[in-house]
Parts: sequence; C-alpha cells; structure tokens
Amino acid sequence: MALLATAAIGLSAGAKDTIVLTDNSGKTNEMHVGAIEEITFSNGNIIITTSNGKKSFPLGDLDNIAFDYMASSNEDITIPIESDVNISISGTTITAEANSADKTLNIIAVNTAGMIVAATKGRESVSIDFSNWPRGIYIIVANDKTIKFIR
Repeated sequence: MALLATAAIGLSAGAKDTIVLTDNSGKTNEMHVGAIEEITFSNGNIIITTSNGKKSFPLGDLDNIAFDYMASSNEDITIPIESDVNISISGTTITAEANSADKTLNIIAVNTAGMIVAATKGRESVSIDFSNWPRGIYIIVANDKTIKFIR
C-alpha cells in the first residue's frame, strides 16, 4: 500500500507492517515498523533510525505520513490490530489485550521529538496511563501496528 507521489516522497504503513518511502524517481525504501528505533527531525530532514543504521530524507520532499490507525484522547475507541489482539483507548489509558495468555504484547509511545515516553511489555493485558503527558501528537507502536495518537 505504498503511496506513490509524483514529485515528492510518500511515507505509508504497508500491508507487511513496513514503512515505505517512495521518491519522485520511483525508488523505494522499506523499513519494518518493529525495526524502527527512533524517528527524529534535524536540519530539514526526517531521520529514521533502525537496527541497521540511520536513513535521512529531506522534509521538503515529504508528501504524506500514513499510519495504520489514528485516535484521539477525546474519544473511546477499540482497534483490532491482530486477529486476537485489541488496543483500547479510554479515559487516560491505552490498553492492549489478547485473547490468549501466550500472546506477547508490546506498547511503545514516542513523542514528535523521537523520544520514547512510555513502553510496556507483557502477556494478556498491558496498559499505559497518559494522564501526565503534555498535549501533542504521539506515535503509538502496538506490536507492529502504528497509531497516530493526539492527546
């Protein structure tokens, strides 16, 4: 599901839990969401750090950023991220729940500065309380799905 931009870079979450960047020449760069350690912005570039190193792309060429899901702290929502895993946002809590105690759950919350503000891992049910977070945009990675979260 890569976004092909005619004169810019497109950034989207792909069907295989990848982020795909496509430039105006048609060249693509794919990165697995689970391998992304940090996304930062510096000197007019978006810098994506993975376990394989850093890649930098000019922000001026960035056309779109697409996430698997979008949510807001103003609404209660449940998102099925896998056949047996749901993410719920209710009140001031983000919760991942699985139908099986054998399922490993991971939630990581990253602010727009690229800093991890919360992370948790467990089985069956894990939660993050965001009541003390400042208002802003966060990227929530739940297992390998990305959620744009507006607080």
